[in-house]
Amino acid sequence: MAGIITKPIFLVISSSTGSTVERRFNDGSFTYLSGTIDQTFNHLTIDNVGSGNIRFSLVDKLTISSAIDGSKTVEDGDSLTIDDVIEYINIYFVGTSQVELILTSD
Repeated sequence: MAGIITKPIFLVISSSTGSTVERRFNDGSFTYLSGTIDQTFNHLTIDNVGSGNIRFSLVDKLTISSAIDGSKTVEDGDSLTIDDVIEYINIYFVGTSQVELILTSD
């Protein structure tokens, strides 16, 4: 994929209790639909569609296995939208769950 992606990117991430999943979007290390992502996004929606809580942070190198400043817990069945520059997300699975992310740029 070349240039800035303006269509929404939909990601599904499933994991078990105690697992951490990181995605960095602005350094070319992430692949989506057979193309490399190398950009930031302006909007993020996190939808916890699984049966366990998750905790996430947009701050790199933050340990979020327990609730701390810089992290947010999203309970099962809840969703959250953030309008900010999104270049990284770290998700800690408090319980086994499935998370759907929607990333968009202006």
